[in-house]
Amino acid sequence: MSHTMVLTSDRATKARSTPRVAAVSLIGAATLFWVGWLFIPVAGVTDAQEIFRIVTPQRGAVLAAVILQLLSMTLYVPAMIAIIRSTDLPFHPKVWRPASVLVVGTLGGVLDAFDHLLSYAMTAPGVDQSAQLDVMRFMQGPALLLIAPLIVCFFAGGAWLSVAFARAGAVSRWNPGLYAVAVGIALVGAALATTTAVVDTRTVGLLTLGAVAAAQAWLGVVLWKQR
Repeated sequence: MSHTMVLTSDRATKARSTPRVAAVSLIGAATLFWVGWLFIPVAGVTDAQEIFRIVTPQRGAVLAAVILQLLSMTLYVPAMIAIIRSTDLPFHPKVWRPASVLVVGTLGGVLDAFDHLLSYAMTAPGVDQSAQLDVMRFMQGPALLLIAPLIVCFFAGGAWLSVAFARAGAVSRWNPGLYAVAVGIALVGAALATTTAVVDTRTVGLLTLGAVAAAQAWLGVVLWKQR
């Protein structure tokens, strides 16, 4: 077998395996993302005192959520890099830009995980929680504004990626539609949570993020079929 034939075979093998890496990583990342939030008892809560009250008896769950969220953000990186490198995909020109934006957004996910880790540390036995309130208020206010652009990149990149797949005909338009569903749940749910007892903010947050995770995992399935 000639050297050229070997190189051609190697390239073909890599071309087939790259979408698989993207698929497995993206499905795993999306799944861990949502499961991690299931462990967060303060999803959607921003009041510092309320955060401490809820987290104190559930510190183990918060720590588990932090670990899952960090694992999730880690998996998004090889998923998006594999998409960017999959130049043989027929819809590659449409998806590499949104994939790049989502990679930037993982930084926001990591910082958000450390915000939860901070609440875990501040509610440790023997810690004066009243002395930590100002710090937590800062984390839920000015600090959140600093990392907000990165968090926006995560969701905007994901939505843009879904739209790109749909426009390329690789996935149903219901896939990017799940992001519209997520926005609807967030807006309507927030209004209901603040004015009625029909639903609480945690449930609204979980349903919103569940729609996002479902859209991303769906793209992973599509990528797996490209092998």
